[in-house]
Amino acid sequence: MKKEKTELIAELAQGFEGSVKIAKKLIVGSYKGKADAVKFQLVFADEICTNDYKDFKIFKKLELTFKQWKEIRDFSKKYKLKFYVDVFGKKSLKFAKKINADGIKIHPTDINNYELFKSISSFKFKKIFIGIGGAKLKEIETVVKYLKNQKEIIFLTGFQVYPTPIYSNQISRILFLKNKFKIKNLNYGFADHSLPKTPENNISMVLSVGAGAKYIEKHLTIPYYKKLEDHESAYFPSEFKKLKLSLLVADESFGYIDKLNSKEIYLSKEEEKYRLNVERNFISKKFIKKGTKLNQNHFLFIRSPNKKAIKNLSEIKNKILKKDLHNNSVLTKDHIK
Repeated sequence: MKKEKTELIAELAQGFEGSVKIAKKLIVGSYKGKADAVKFQLVFADEICTNDYKDFKIFKKLELTFKQWKEIRDFSKKYKLKFYVDVFGKKSLKFAKKINADGIKIHPTDINNYELFKSISSFKFKKIFIGIGGAKLKEIETVVKYLKNQKEIIFLTGFQVYPTPIYSNQISRILFLKNKFKIKNLNYGFADHSLPKTPENNISMVLSVGAGAKYIEKHLTIPYYKKLEDHESAYFPSEFKKLKLSLLVADESFGYIDKLNSKEIYLSKEEEKYRLNVERNFISKKFIKKGTKLNQNHFLFIRSPNKKAIKNLSEIKNKILKKDLHNNSVLTKDHIK
C-alpha cells in the first residue's frame, strides 16, 4: 500500500481581513501555489470574546454574511480547491454546514470547549481538524470521545508563536498518539509556523510526513499594498509551490508501507534488480564428488553472474550432490537433490 499523497492546506485564516475581494485574491494565490485546499477563519466576534476584549473590534471587522461566505466558497470550487473553515461556536458551525464546507477546524484554544464539541457531534462533516498544540493527553482523549463516530477526524500538531522554536514542534507527538489511539477514522497533520527564508523553514513539515502526517497546514499570503494578517510565517505562492514539490518528494521517499497487506517488506523493482545483481552465490572451494552431503564449508560465498545460482543456505542444508562439481564452479539447483 503506497502512502497517500499529503494534502497541502493554504492557511488563509484572518488574512482576508473581512474583504471578499482579498479572500478571492488569496484563493487565486493558493491555486498558483499548488495548494490542495484553503482554510479561512469563519469569525463572529461574540463567539470568541466579550465586547471589552482588546481584539473585539478586529474580530468584528472579519464578520461576513452567509451570502458573502457562500460566494467565497463557490469561488474556491472554480479553482478545484477544498474549502475548510475554523469554527468557534454554533453560529459559525451552522454557516459552515450551510455553505457546504468540505471540513471544519477547531482552534487549539478551543480544546476544552466541550459545548462546541457537543454541537459538532450532531453534524456530519467530511473532515474535522482538531488543533492539539499545547493540549494535554486527557483533553485529547475527551475530544476523541465526542467525535469518534465522525467520518474523519484529524489531529493537527504544531502551534503559533513568532517564531515557533523548532524543538516546540514535537513531531514525535504524532508517533506517540498513533500508538495511543487505534481508531480507523483518525488521521494526523501538522500546522507549521516556521519563518520563511530560514534554513529550517521546510524541515519540520517534511519530517512530519515521515511520522505519518497526511495533512500539512501552512500560512499563505500575497503581495499587497500592506502586510496582511499572519504574514510573519506565511509563504508567498512561489514559495508555497516549492513546498508542494518538497512534500511530493517526501511522499515518494516514504514509498510503500507493505505489499498487498503482507508481512513481508516491499521491494521496489529497482531494489529487486540491485539485489539480483549483487547477491552472493555458492561457489565450490574444490572438487566435490557426486553423492556428497553438502554444507557451508564446501563453498565460498561470492558474486556470480549465473542467474540459476543458489543464493540461500537453507537451499543446500542436508542436500546431496547428484553430480560432480568442479573447483570454482557455481552451485545451481541442477546439482542437488
